[in-house]
Amino acid sequence: MRGRPRVLVAPTSTDNSIVVMRELGRAGIDVTGADDGYLPAWLRSRHCRQYVRVPGAADLHVQDYLPVVAAAVRPDAIVPVNTPATVAAIRLQASAVGVARMNIPSAEAFAAAYDKRQCMAACRQLGIPCPRVYETLDAAALLRRGDGTTRLVVKPRFDFGGGNGLRIVQDVAALQAAVADCEHRLGGAVIQEFIPGDTGRLAMLLVLFGPDARLVAAFTSRKLRQYPRMGGAATVSESTAEPRLLEQMLPLFDQWRWAGPAEVDLKFDERDGTFKVLEVNPRMPSYVRFVVDCGLNLPVLAGDLALDPAAVESLPYPAYAAGRRYVCLGPFARGLLDEMREPGGRWQQLRRALGDVRGARLAGFWEDPLPFIGRVVHWDD
Repeated sequence: MRGRPRVLVAPTSTDNSIVVMRELGRAGIDVTGADDGYLPAWLRSRHCRQYVRVPGAADLHVQDYLPVVAAAVRPDAIVPVNTPATVAAIRLQASAVGVARMNIPSAEAFAAAYDKRQCMAACRQLGIPCPRVYETLDAAALLRRGDGTTRLVVKPRFDFGGGNGLRIVQDVAALQAAVADCEHRLGGAVIQEFIPGDTGRLAMLLVLFGPDARLVAAFTSRKLRQYPRMGGAATVSESTAEPRLLEQMLPLFDQWRWAGPAEVDLKFDERDGTFKVLEVNPRMPSYVRFVVDCGLNLPVLAGDLALDPAAVESLPYPAYAAGRRYVCLGPFARGLLDEMREPGGRWQQLRRALGDVRGARLAGFWEDPLPFIGRVVHWDD
């Protein structure tokens, strides 16, 4: 291995990948980015020593350009950040033994988490609380009997993130339209029971396992605001210490022999006093900079687990500061503008939003501001 270990990060322009590159670079690791061509050169992270361009990368899938970059760079390790990059890393590991060290789940474990239908079935088998899942005909019959009062959630069967394709429906026409949209655009749909309660009932569990399925670190938080409002990424959240969430989910990850990071979205159901699993996302979350700001350096742990897992000690839970708040400025502002456009109570909505962000920090923004500015500017791309 070279004097400074070289780690290849993919992609390079998402919020979480920007933070991963920053933290790895600050830890003395030689960071190379598999450039996805999304941000202009002047808006890239200053902590990435080298961006390797593949001609036409912006029009390619990461599965196409990651092998090209890995062969050119020959990194010591690869840290995939989002779902497509994890898929690409799994395929690369299967096709080229020894190409680089990686701490990623097996293809079978990844598929079990990525497919929400499989994931819910695994939870039910283990007795982990989760919403009921319906077939389309059964869901339609339930809505007809509900006389407009019953609500169901339609979401993509696979992990796309950001609330993409998620709809809350109350009639058969809306159900059929939502299912057709997910099947046409996103490869399939899942229909779930709607768990009542506002955004404050939503909780998140982030875990990081080593290649031997050893739990290394965990982080919990709760959502205060999200965008889109009906279901999406957290725009304001608060770190928590909820050991019961971790204890509840460990049997699932033990069964999968999980390696690498994963995030679990849950919602507290007041009807039976349980946190129900909404989905498991097999990747680092978009709010990883908040995790770092709370004192848990997940990117460095992830890099070290890929490079030399035996040298990484498991951390006690919680190994971070609870009670801190964070705001993701771009989507928070967009969500607030949507609320302000609605008739009635605009100043009340503004006061509530300002109350939610009181004490929240733009974690790590000023250390590497240009790529975050780029993310806001290119939000609609």
